[in-house]
Amino acid sequence: MVKRKNILILLSLMTTVLIITSCGSNVSLADYEKVIAERDAVIAERDAAIQERDQALKKVGSNSNVKEPDSTININELISLSEEGKIYTDRMPIPEEEIISNIAVQTKELDGIMAVFLTNNNEFVIPDLDVEALFYNNGNLVETDSDGHDVILPGHTVVSRLRIPGNADEYKMELSVKWIGLHYRNWTDNVSYTCSDGNDCIFIEFTNNGDVDIEELEYNFVFYRNGELVEIDYPEDVRDLKAGATIREKVYTPSINYDSYEIYINQAHTFGL
Repeated sequence: MVKRKNILILLSLMTTVLIITSCGSNVSLADYEKVIAERDAVIAERDAAIQERDQALKKVGSNSNVKEPDSTININELISLSEEGKIYTDRMPIPEEEIISNIAVQTKELDGIMAVFLTNNNEFVIPDLDVEALFYNNGNLVETDSDGHDVILPGHTVVSRLRIPGNADEYKMELSVKWIGLHYRNWTDNVSYTCSDGNDCIFIEFTNNGDVDIEELEYNFVFYRNGELVEIDYPEDVRDLKAGATIREKVYTPSINYDSYEIYINQAHTFGL
C-alpha cells in the first residue's frame, strides 16, 4: 500500500511538471519527451502493482482455507467451529450454573457400583467436566468418589463408573466445569463400530471414518440383565486410530451374567500438543 501511495504521489508530481512544461516556452522538446517517458514508466509500474494486487486478492478469494475477518466477531472472544461443526469456545460463554443446568444426569445403581450418564445439552463443547458423588449415612458424609471427562460434544452422553460404600443410605451429585485443555478436539462423530459375541468375549471393531488421526479413544460397556444394571466395564483405551483405519478389540466377559449391553464412546481425542 505504501508503494502504491508513492507511485500516486509521483504521478501527481509528473502531472504538475507536464502542466508547467506545456504552459512554458523555455523547455526543450528533448526535456519534454524525457518527462513523458518517465511518466509512462511510472504508469506502467502502477498498473503492474494493481495487477499483482488483484491477482493476490483473487487467489485468496478462491482459497477455501482463507477467511476474510468478520468485523462483528472479536477474535479474542473466539467462537470457532471444528471441522465437524461442533462449537468450541475459549472461555465460558454462559455462567457455570447455567451450563451445569443443561447437563442431564441419570444414575443406575448396583450393589457397590453406580453408572452415571452425563448428557451435554448445551450448544457448545464442554472442555472439562468433573462429577463427584457424595455418600451419606444418617446425614453424615461417609465417602466420596469422582470422575472426569474431556471435550464433551453437544448432545453427547458420557458415562462414569463410581463406587458406592456399603453403609451409604443416600447420595448427591455435584458437577463442575472448567475451560482448560482448549486445544483438545473430540472426533467421536467420525467413529463407527460393529460388535459380535465371541466365546466369553465381545469383539468390537472401531473405524475412523474421518481424515484426522485419533490419538486416543476411550469407550465402555454397560451390561444389563432383564433391564437391570449388572456391570460397567472400561476396556483399555484404543491408541493411534489412523484416518480410514479399522481396529479390532477383544473384551473378555466370562464373569458377567448379561443379556444386553450398551456401548458409549466417552472420547476420541486429538490433543494438539
